[in-house]
Amino acid sequence: MDNGLLNTPHGQAAVGWLILEDLAIVLILILMPALANVSAGFDWSGLGLTLLKAAVFVVLMLFVGMRLIPWLLLHIAHTRSRELFILAVLAIALGTALGAAEIFGVSLALGAFVAGVVVSESPLSHQVGADALPFREAFAVLFFVSIGTLVNPGYLLDHIGVVLALTVLIVIGKPIITLLEGFVFPWQARTALVVAAGLSQIGEFSFILGQAGVSLGILSQDQYSLILAGALLSITINPLMFRLISPTEKWLRRIPAWWKLLDRHGPAPVPIDESIDDHVVIVGYGRVGRHLASVLGEIGIPRLVVVRTPGG
Repeated sequence: MDNGLLNTPHGQAAVGWLILEDLAIVLILILMPALANVSAGFDWSGLGLTLLKAAVFVVLMLFVGMRLIPWLLLHIAHTRSRELFILAVLAIALGTALGAAEIFGVSLALGAFVAGVVVSESPLSHQVGADALPFREAFAVLFFVSIGTLVNPGYLLDHIGVVLALTVLIVIGKPIITLLEGFVFPWQARTALVVAAGLSQIGEFSFILGQAGVSLGILSQDQYSLILAGALLSITINPLMFRLISPTEKWLRRIPAWWKLLDRHGPAPVPIDESIDDHVVIVGYGRVGRHLASVLGEIGIPRLVVVRTPGG
């Protein structure tokens, strides 16, 4: 967002990749209890039951929740009570997360994520996002404060070499792997660079995953401290990696063979229909622009979106 990349195709690719990482961690959180108790033999029935309950929850939310929750939010909005609307959003989000954990035995993270997906289908999702933003910022601060209290400075000093090695593996290793994949997949070179910068950290879900590993006896407290240290250092360094995108791009352009191999644009963009008329022009495709485009699409008004891609 600070570098103007969030609403570009390159930034959206990076966000999509990070969301897939979070989904993979959610799946690991579901499987961990079954995988932890293998001393007496692998419990296939327990694993199957866990996956079945998670699947039932997701299907129930996608097919029932996507009809019920948007309908409920729309009727609450008709009361014109902003306080009631905010309370309803919080109740839906927290209730879905707690229900997922208590009834279906899946993680709170999965429940909260699915609740967000369902709410996004509401025509009022733009207002939900605006009203929930202050809560997100407050909870984010509390979350990282709670994580900071778990860090043991003495452990970091005693194992500084291992901590730095893990951080280098995260900050340098993951971007290099991503750039190598860029030589295989037909991406734009800038897309590969932005995705590589976005992946040069391990996010807050790693804290949840590590805590689950400690509670299940898979990880020791020292190993968890190492994960925390690597995550916090990589998150701290990550903004600097975005500043290296342009210098790295200039350096790669000096090696034509590498640049030609990396800069394969993939499918050609769909041309603009020259016959379009009586349309609305939307300049910018941020949160407001996306909402306007969605509303215009629902009422059948042609629209043309104009965006500027920084450096692209």
